[in-house]
Amino acid sequence: MTLRVKVNSLQGFKEEDLHFLYKALRLQEDILNSQEFKLQWYALDPKHNKGMSQKEIYGLIMRGYSRFEDLVDYELDYFLTMRQLKKGTLGSTLMSTGRITINSLKFQYWKKSKYGHVYLCSNLFHEALHSQFGFTHPSFPPSWKRKSVPYLGGYLVRDLGERVVKYNYKLSPVANQK
Repeated sequence: MTLRVKVNSLQGFKEEDLHFLYKALRLQEDILNSQEFKLQWYALDPKHNKGMSQKEIYGLIMRGYSRFEDLVDYELDYFLTMRQLKKGTLGSTLMSTGRITINSLKFQYWKKSKYGHVYLCSNLFHEALHSQFGFTHPSFPPSWKRKSVPYLGGYLVRDLGERVVKYNYKLSPVANQK
């Protein structure tokens, strides 16, 4: 089965924001369903992984696991809100509900950038690793934070997204994904 990226709810978005948002999510879906993502994900060595292997975490992602539902639906669900957050914050997750808030200032900045949808794609995956899968990271020291599942996952999606968008790289789909 192929993982689908699905928006279940939007709050605070304007009609003119939706094309940019869905462009980022289509890129994310392509990346997550690629052989490159799978192989590079397995090579990561994150901290704060809840005692799980990279293969186990990958399985949760690709089956569309959500800590809020007891079903496998092969969908990565997003519940999104856009509003202004403090300067320097890209997004945040309300862990009790899984709702992700995107900083409207950062969103508008990315929207004006040639490769901005890559960075939105990356940040949304980082936040999904918090919201849907429950992975966390320490606030300090920053070096520990950057080695957590959400950060390493976001960096991987960003790096693959840059290869696709900037260099016209063609991703290889994962065969027979179950």
